[in-house]
Amino acid sequence: MAFGRERGRLLAIVLACLAAGYLIALASTRLALAGGEVGWSGPVSGKGIGLASMTMAEQARSGMSRQGYSQVLWATRPGGEVSFGFDLHNGGVVPITVVGLELRGFDPGVVNALAQRGALLGPDGRGRMTPFRPVTLGPGASVAVGLTERIRCDQTLRRDARLPGHRGDHSYLGDATSPVVVHYTALGVSMSQTLSLSKPVLVVLPYASCA
Repeated sequence: MAFGRERGRLLAIVLACLAAGYLIALASTRLALAGGEVGWSGPVSGKGIGLASMTMAEQARSGMSRQGYSQVLWATRPGGEVSFGFDLHNGGVVPITVVGLELRGFDPGVVNALAQRGALLGPDGRGRMTPFRPVTLGPGASVAVGLTERIRCDQTLRRDARLPGHRGDHSYLGDATSPVVVHYTALGVSMSQTLSLSKPVLVVLPYASCA
């Protein structure tokens, strides 16, 4: 009986250690997943209508700062598309499978100017980004990913742009391509993490563009 109880206690200790190790490894992915800074960005070829780099005059008129951004784009109309990319790095001790990514949304009622068009993966052997597909990252591995966003005028912005007093002539909305939400699996568990990217793209949309 004494031997049986001792064996039971040892088994319980072993199981507890394995469970603790599992939880620690799982938690480490939240501390180790990193996105770094935006490495490239720009209007999508053939779909960047109404998008151009903000001029000094537009900066003075809007009061928008360039500081902290890799690129600042001025949108004269909705519908244009901009892409940006960054390296996603797994600094943890277990492999993860990235199953999706998206620009973080905001609470209902908060005005924003960007709507996701698709996620990207690459570059491929020809140096091109391809449509996103799930990818596994081992410990210490990295992968280049990206997002394409479309400039939009939501209902709140259109309404405010048409208010009496020509508010649209003097109001501007700035929307940045950060933070990004990464969805992934680790050790069979589905998880997500919000990553803040350094030097994101800033899109400035004058209210008048939505009137």
